[in-house]
Amino acid sequence: MNLKNLNWKQIKKELVRLSDFDQLKKELKSLKKDIKKFDYESKLSKKNKSRLKDLQKTYNDVSKKIAQTQKQIDRELDKGLRVFKQTKKDVAKKVNSLKKNAKAQKSDLEKTFKKASKTVSKTKKKAAKAVKKTKKKITKKTKRKSTKKKSTKKVVTKKKATRRKTAAKKVLKKTTRRKPTTKKRSTRSK
Repeated sequence: MNLKNLNWKQIKKELVRLSDFDQLKKELKSLKKDIKKFDYESKLSKKNKSRLKDLQKTYNDVSKKIAQTQKQIDRELDKGLRVFKQTKKDVAKKVNSLKKNAKAQKSDLEKTFKKASKTVSKTKKKAAKAVKKTKKKITKKTKRKSTKKKSTKKVVTKKKATRRKTAAKKVLKKTTRRKPTTKKRSTRSK
């Protein structure tokens, strides 16, 4: 490209004309009219015309199929969204009911724990009191016994001796009361 031979004035005019938006709009409209007026079928051969008709038919068929599949996809998406929203609502309801049940069970457990801890503390106090009472009773009894033992040791031994004597007398009486029994000999031969 030779820069010396270029017509800079004409290029400048064209750039100014294109930069004007209204002028550009007018040019596009005129091109559009020319394209509409142009009869491309008259310029085509019979073979190309039949090929063009076939292409138009296939284009129309494909566009119909695309529209049908688009509708079907839209329906399926809508159905899927409805199902998803419904399951989301159901899950939310179930989660809420589970939360309510869990809270109720938690409060019930807390109540029973408090009651149980109160009863345990009461029973501990009662048990401690009972232990104290029994300790006191035992200490009192042991004190009594120890004081009794000291004073009654001689009496206890005397009682034992008299018991032995009476038991011996009873045995003697039993043996003296018995009548002698005669045993019959058996007639069996040995």
